[in-house]
Amino acid sequence: MLRLIIGLMAALLVIGPAREWRVAAQTLLSWSAQARVPGYDPFALTPYLIADQNRTVHAFNTVQLAGQQAIVYSRWIPGQGWTAKPRDILLPQVRNQIRLQDVAPDRAGTVHLLFFSGDDAEANVYYASAPLSQAGDSYAWTTPKVVGELARTPDEAALVINSKNQLFALYSGRAKGAGLYFTYSTDQGATWSEPSPMFLSYDSGSFPFFLRMYVDGQDGIHALWNVNNSSGLSEAFYYAKLEAGQTEWRDPVQFEAGGLNAPALVAYEGELILVYQADSENGLTRYMRRSSDGGTSWTEPVRLFPHVGSNGPASFAVDSANVLHMFFGNRITGRDGTAVHGMWHTVWNGAGWEPPQAVVSGPPVVDDVGGNGFDPSFANAVISQGNVALVTWRSDPAAGANGVWYSYAILDTPELPVSPLPAQPAVAGALPVGPAATPTPLPDQAASNLNVGWSEAAPAGNPVAPVITGSAVAVLFVVVIVVGRGVLLRRR
Repeated sequence: MLRLIIGLMAALLVIGPAREWRVAAQTLLSWSAQARVPGYDPFALTPYLIADQNRTVHAFNTVQLAGQQAIVYSRWIPGQGWTAKPRDILLPQVRNQIRLQDVAPDRAGTVHLLFFSGDDAEANVYYASAPLSQAGDSYAWTTPKVVGELARTPDEAALVINSKNQLFALYSGRAKGAGLYFTYSTDQGATWSEPSPMFLSYDSGSFPFFLRMYVDGQDGIHALWNVNNSSGLSEAFYYAKLEAGQTEWRDPVQFEAGGLNAPALVAYEGELILVYQADSENGLTRYMRRSSDGGTSWTEPVRLFPHVGSNGPASFAVDSANVLHMFFGNRITGRDGTAVHGMWHTVWNGAGWEPPQAVVSGPPVVDDVGGNGFDPSFANAVISQGNVALVTWRSDPAAGANGVWYSYAILDTPELPVSPLPAQPAVAGALPVGPAATPTPLPDQAASNLNVGWSEAAPAGNPVAPVITGSAVAVLFVVVIVVGRGVLLRRR
């Protein structure tokens, strides 16, 4: 009997901590009910988001206003929500068309913006900037300047800024052939270098797509893009790096031919983590490669999840506890065999990604434009003040374009200290910056459909299951001790 008791105690010591580690790796979050971002037209893309340290998320997007395209600004504050109506800040420069390409904040409180204006016949890439605290006032923005002539459609451009406040841009152009062109500014956007080809496809029918740029902790700049053919299908997937302090890119490296798209890259804990979509036996799904030498070499691809679908790049964010989060749209097969579409969230546990949980999920819905179509795609997420996760997305247009949606959740991490944006001269008409005072506490929200049908790491999505399991282990441990003591006393 004593051997049995000792065996049970040993099993509890081994099993208990193992289950506890898996549960502790990702808390079951309670996400707010999905809702539309106000003021966006049905065909609006997912906005570009900047989280400052003053409890405010700044959003930039392109929308239709009174029949004309415009770049607009709005903001979101936990406990207060979105501004009721976005403010137009920049208008078309050429051919009555304008499309936002990228935004980048610097450490001095300025936001830098890159946009495309024009059409197939005439188009350029433009740059403008403004104090982030006054981003909602069109008068605060610098006069747009051309940084890339002879841009081409489909429009693709990306902008990043390093720790020295130097700006680097890539864009799709045709000045010396179809491809990507590079330009940079060492004086915070006042002047720009003459654009030069970084990559040429040597085929006027092919074009760069899904262009992304990232800066790592050592100021190295990484670029990823597809090359699509005239039918819009991916033919190749490329990676290139610009070393810190250099202006000449490494030769682009082709990962694989065809079938790869929607890249997303993050530098985390000394590694580069690349997540992208590629073909599988069940359709497009997400794969991962990692690099521990700054992009010189990469691991073999690893499939991440059973989720499938062509739903755009993933989005990364890091919280105040230095936990890496990933958000993405995809579908999965539910327990009853039906398709479950959703926006998904997972965290990195140091060795891999935890089983994704749903921010929102449900059966696909196809509806008219502006209706209730449901197929979450093209995630973009930020973490405000280190402890509030905000994720935005749009439904795949095939489901019926219906604007941009969002959800948020409070993380079990500390709030970072509030740091107001740098003071700037007042500009008439500017939107006030979010207050530094403690916002109204967020209301409790019902959890979404968590862990749909495939995860073995969490007990059926029950948020109290870890507590029940831990309590049961504790009770059983006490019972074992009591019984053991009785046995030992009887033997005496």
